[in-house]
Amino acid sequence: MTSNQEIDLFKIINKTFTSFFRFIKDNLLMMFFLTIIGAILGYFVSPVLKKYESRILVSPNYGTVDYLYNEIDLINSKIKDKDTVFLNSIGLTSPISKISIEPVNSVYQFVQESEKNYDLIKLFAEDGDINKVADDEKTSKNYRVHQINIITKKQTLNESNIDKLMHFLNENKHYNEVKKVLIKNNEARIISNGKTIEQINSVLAKFNTDVTDNKSPNLVYFNDNNQLNDLINTKNNLIKENESLILEKINSTNIIKKTSHFLNIQEESKTKLLVIVFPFLFLSIFLIIKMILKK
Repeated sequence: MTSNQEIDLFKIINKTFTSFFRFIKDNLLMMFFLTIIGAILGYFVSPVLKKYESRILVSPNYGTVDYLYNEIDLINSKIKDKDTVFLNSIGLTSPISKISIEPVNSVYQFVQESEKNYDLIKLFAEDGDINKVADDEKTSKNYRVHQINIITKKQTLNESNIDKLMHFLNENKHYNEVKKVLIKNNEARIISNGKTIEQINSVLAKFNTDVTDNKSPNLVYFNDNNQLNDLINTKNNLIKENESLILEKINSTNIIKKTSHFLNIQEESKTKLLVIVFPFLFLSIFLIIKMILKK
């Protein structure tokens, strides 16, 4: 680059900066005014655009996962159709923007629940990333806990609304009949396991007495054939099964069991940025208009 070219470049840069600062000086008052107006408008518009989210954690029981998801889809379609009669009948009396449902990722708990679940995850993970498998719909729909999300524009949802919604989700006649049968079967299983445990305890007690009195003709037989260990293992497995069945009974009082809920949580939205966005928008429009008029 020659010295003349360097001088010309310097003149261009200097002229550009001079024009820029002159423009700022000539329009400073208007730009300041637009910035203040934009910030004030953004401040007052932000609360109008606020959203609140209510979250309900539920456990679908008795094979009701697909039923639950379909019911949430139905409610969401009613929201889009603005069917206030239906929505009011199920407790959603407040203006609802959207309702959705998603599984709560608990792949480790899912694996621990049964050997079948472990084998299922292992099978799915053979050809892919375990994290993708955990989030896949085929896997995640089998998680115990799911989260219903309800979006409102105001802090209007209360306990009564949630109770009515849960009542609606739990009034399916078919699954309530399934519930009765399975509860009856589980109770019978608990009683049967308890009787077997008592029988095993009697055998073990007799064996301990015979060993203590040195009159057990079956001592060698037990040791050689591991029958004593088998009995103890069977007893422990039955105890674990009963604990699981009792816990399932507690968690399965409804076909859709609500475990907890959190109401009217203000979303972390971008509306707070409007106090910056609006001034920037107004200034941009002003600059564009000025450039057009200048031409």
